[in-house]
Amino acid sequence: MPPPPLPKTPYTSCYCEENIYLLAQAFLGNPDVSRHWEIFVVFISNSSKSVALWNQKRALEQDLPVVWDYHVVLLLGPREEFQHPTRDMTRTATASVDAEDKSNKVWIYDCDTRLPLPCVLEDYMFSTFMDVPPHYERIIPGDVFLKQFASDRSHMLVAEDDGAVSQASDQAWTDLKYIAPPPSYEPIRGTSAVEKGVVNNLMSSFVDMASSERTFGHVIDKAAMSTRM
Repeated sequence: MPPPPLPKTPYTSCYCEENIYLLAQAFLGNPDVSRHWEIFVVFISNSSKSVALWNQKRALEQDLPVVWDYHVVLLLGPREEFQHPTRDMTRTATASVDAEDKSNKVWIYDCDTRLPLPCVLEDYMFSTFMDVPPHYERIIPGDVFLKQFASDRSHMLVAEDDGAVSQASDQAWTDLKYIAPPPSYEPIRGTSAVEKGVVNNLMSSFVDMASSERTFGHVIDKAAMSTRM
């Protein structure tokens, strides 16, 4: 079967992690999708928090990249491929697919791309990344992301001192402003995050590409993904 169309979920510019959370939630809650497709959330970043992506809607010119500190997309693959007993999650998420059959392809949903939505994984990788500088992908099962993710949106707050914008880590929230308007709904906290008392783990558990006891999913680089396509 062909990949599902993009559902009508809320979209907020510059809040890709929340856009993808709501998209994953919609797909996992739809039996027609979850029965046939495996759902992963993919965080894209590196140690310098500087990743160049081409064909983004916010690019100043069509042939210029947008440089994000991180970006988040959704990966959708046929369930029979993901459940193959000889493959682990990371290998399956980057598996090669039959170019003649849409039901066997792996698809990327990027709410900020100019490319088709969804886009075949190979086409997305080729048209989006030129690795200046290199980047990595943290691949998380969709259900794990929905349970564990939490963000208080503090990474989008800044303080303005003498006309200069600085990071707002130690500032009182009443003295801060958002660098981009936040979503109209309340900040997201997954059920497991709520149970653990976690208010914000966006950077430490998902954007950080170093593995630790706080992180979720598996990290691979572009070369590893490209060799398995």
